Amino acid sequence: MSIGVATTRDVVTDAQPIQPLAEAAYPRVARGAKLGVVTVAVRITIDTEGRVVEVMPSLSHLALPSRFSREFQEAVEAALAQWRFTPSEVKHLEEALGAEGGTYLRLAGREKIEAKGEVVFTFSDDGAVGAGLWGK
Repeated sequence: MSIGVATTRDVVTDAQPIQPLAEAAYPRVARGAKLGVVTVAVRITIDTEGRVVEVMPSLSHLALPSRFSREFQEAVEAALAQWRFTPSEVKHLEEALGAEGGTYLRLAGREKIEAKGEVVFTFSDDGAVGAGLWGK
């Protein structure tokens, strides 16, 4: 039995990718162009259902444009449209005072929230594509 609530706090859990993630395909029109390594970095918004709902250019990982920039961007967006996440969530915790003077945390509620993250795709001449995901 609790006597009263001392404080409340929120704990946020980040959205987590659900494996396997769809891979971006190296654009067919760019094969053989000897572009070296091409990097495409984007900022994504993940909705409360775990879907990528917005893809914007990254402001922290700028990439130089190339003649195939549009095709690489389309490959990234096609892969991200298939990605799924467990949604980000806020858990509302209350620190309650127990009858014997001790305290404990209890879950007062939870809600799913939108999340943002950065994804960097690296395309190699041999057709290999890698992706790295960074938090907010």
